[in-house]
Amino acid sequence: MMHKLEIYNIDREPVAVLQNAFDVQEEQNVNALWYLDFKLPASDSKNEFCLPYRYVRIDSGELYRLFPSGYGIDTDDMPYNSYHCEHVLANLLDKTMPGIVQIGGYYQDTRTVLEYLLSKQDTQDWVLDKCDFNRKFEYGFEKENLLAAIFSIPRCFNAEYIWRTDTSKYPWKLSLLNFDTNAEPKLHVRYGYNRLSYDQEPDYENHVTKLYAYGSGEGVNQLNIKSMTDGKGYILADAAHIAKYGIRERIWVDRRYDNVEALYGAAQRMLQELQDPVVTYSCGFIGDIDVGDMVDIIGHETTYVTKKKISYGDIDDVSYELANKRVSIAQTIADLSDRQRIETTYSQGATNIYAIAYVDNADSKNALDCQFYIPAGMRFVNKVVAKITMESFRAYSATVSTTDQESYTSASGGASSSTSSSGGASSSTSSSGGYSSRSTSSGGGTTESSTSNKSAVSTSGISRKNVTATNSGVYNVTGSALKGDNKHTHSYTTPTKHTHDMQHTHDMSISSHTHDVTFPSHRHTFETPSHSHQFSVPSHTHSFSVPDHTHTVTIPGHKHTVEPGIFRFGYPNAMYFSVNGASRGSFAGSSTEIDITDWLLNADGNINRGSWYTFSVRPNALAHISVVITILGFIQSMEGGTY
Repeated sequence: MMHKLEIYNIDREPVAVLQNAFDVQEEQNVNALWYLDFKLPASDSKNEFCLPYRYVRIDSGELYRLFPSGYGIDTDDMPYNSYHCEHVLANLLDKTMPGIVQIGGYYQDTRTVLEYLLSKQDTQDWVLDKCDFNRKFEYGFEKENLLAAIFSIPRCFNAEYIWRTDTSKYPWKLSLLNFDTNAEPKLHVRYGYNRLSYDQEPDYENHVTKLYAYGSGEGVNQLNIKSMTDGKGYILADAAHIAKYGIRERIWVDRRYDNVEALYGAAQRMLQELQDPVVTYSCGFIGDIDVGDMVDIIGHETTYVTKKKISYGDIDDVSYELANKRVSIAQTIADLSDRQRIETTYSQGATNIYAIAYVDNADSKNALDCQFYIPAGMRFVNKVVAKITMESFRAYSATVSTTDQESYTSASGGASSSTSSSGGASSSTSSSGGYSSRSTSSGGGTTESSTSNKSAVSTSGISRKNVTATNSGVYNVTGSALKGDNKHTHSYTTPTKHTHDMQHTHDMSISSHTHDVTFPSHRHTFETPSHSHQFSVPSHTHSFSVPDHTHTVTIPGHKHTVEPGIFRFGYPNAMYFSVNGASRGSFAGSSTEIDITDWLLNADGNINRGSWYTFSVRPNALAHISVVITILGFIQSMEGGTY
């Protein structure tokens, strides 16, 4: 039978077909890498195409990447070159995550996690095709290659699974499929019909009915499954297996797990695989099946093809390895650990203890506040302890002495005193030369007087009077007063010298009116002549008398110079505690040590990481308080990771 072994360059373009290749063997493994080996005569010119990291495919099957592996001479004295190839899934071995990755959980299912890991490729050689699982486990990786990380995703599933690949087109496709254990076998093998050979090998060394599981961490801080098993920390096989095989304990440690749910699921899966002894079969038969297929060995049990080896030639030689279990997780991990260094590169940590001290004065209204921090990388908080010591209030200086209030009084007998006599004097001011001064100018204006009501003024009217002419006789004029229209004339001769005597009055009526006064713009000018002022002080004395009296001075209590030292005040005998402002209890006494771990729990019963806490101590009197807070916990080296 002729087989086509084809070489591809780095760009996956076909460049040669190896007609002279011999000893071509392919090994296909379930949920693990596949391999291809061949030899080529050293004289074959096509050796020039068989360079590292080129690609090879046989009969349009899966694609492998190529590595020269050696040189030899066959029995016919013909030199040859050997080549070893591994499935291109191994490209993911060369893609690493140097930092820390925390992914999964409630909001990220299996597909999301796998797509995220595949996105870490510099070149997208692989994409996710099908995914039959929707689990929401949390995963943590540190300094891990992509293939190890991807293969670890379903190991915590309590379900059968199988990885499938498709390299017929680029980018290559990866699928995670559910394996149906209830499906019909693909092949029935029967003695005398199609079974050629048969060999059975049970493995009781790894037989387990009681399994303890541990994940990341160390000592008391190592992750375990106690919270998932009512505090036992182990899981048991069913009663039938225990009755059949008894208790066979094993401890399983995989520090890649830092999530208890994922660790518990993986432990269940492990026990399911190992509660029955693993039986492997080397069986020769006529038929063609694939890895992962079910085979019914009649007269024995249903098995699974875990490995298929093909020796290509004129007549292909195919052999199979079968097991009563589809795959052993323990074996899968062992197969990959050397290649991928899972354990040695994974994040651990250490149990740490650190203390914080606070010392200060306090009183019933002013507590001593002690702040401390729980790091985000503290995986486990084992214990937080506060040691409190309380003494009398402490002052560091005082005055030398203190006096009581005192009063002092001095007496005086009184006296009379006078100033020295003065002989009097005359003084004058300095003379002034006089000057003219002008007032500020006025712009003029009009002023209206207040309004006056009309009034009447009356004098006595002309009454009947006699008119006498002196020296010329008497003339009597009789009649009405000179009013109205009584027009008339008098004719008389007046002597040269005479007098008239007439008595009369005038009547006058004044109506209501106002007076307007207008002041034009103007200014006032005055002149001060040169002048001086004279005054005289006569001789005199001043006398005063001071009567008998006293002066009283009160000096209050006071302190003088400061004296350095330590001085105590108050007698505290009780203290009250709070955490982040919430009251947490009290203690009667002056010294105690208390575990405050439970006081830090949130509503979910957890201690918040990456958070500050304030532990407060308030005494019932003036006090000097010393507090030491000690924190014991396991810290992982996950600072700066991707979460």
